[in-house]
Amino acid sequence: MSKSPVWQNVYLGYVSEYQILPDNHFITEQDEKKIAVQIGENDEFVGEQIYENEVHKIIEADQWAPLKKGINNLISLWYVPKRYFDDNSLSILVGRKAYVVIINILLFLSLLYFFKNNKPLFLFLCVVFAGFTFPYLVGHAANIRFKLDFEWIQTSVIALFIFLKYLNVKKTSDKETEN
Repeated sequence: MSKSPVWQNVYLGYVSEYQILPDNHFITEQDEKKIAVQIGENDEFVGEQIYENEVHKIIEADQWAPLKKGINNLISLWYVPKRYFDDNSLSILVGRKAYVVIINILLFLSLLYFFKNNKPLFLFLCVVFAGFTFPYLVGHAANIRFKLDFEWIQTSVIALFIFLKYLNVKKTSDKETEN
């Protein structure tokens, strides 16, 4: 039998280690340790029940917790995960943060171009990016692997924009030149 770790992913979005926003405190360190021990003592199916119960407790304690977590995850996905957020070393600033800002600006320009020139493609791309974004708002975007998958699509859209706008020079055929 296979399973999907739905509640595990939702729960991980509330873990303190992954919170970028300073006011996001959903679980105490003691509770996180207690849950980790419980998970280690049970199989994945029981673990899903444990995670589900913990998520319900979090939401009962703070009805705005899903929104707060969603905003945190939005920042993690569209900028950088917590692991890199507070790191301002040169390699992270240049290799991760500046890179992501440049990619996002180029993506925005690309989407503007497609909005003006190809509305069906623009709408399709909006659906694709929403399809990436919304599941991570519900679950978590704490691992860089999610961001790297997402960036492949961003860079592909940017490449298509650059090709269509700047490199797609139509060459006239010999017959068109003679006429």
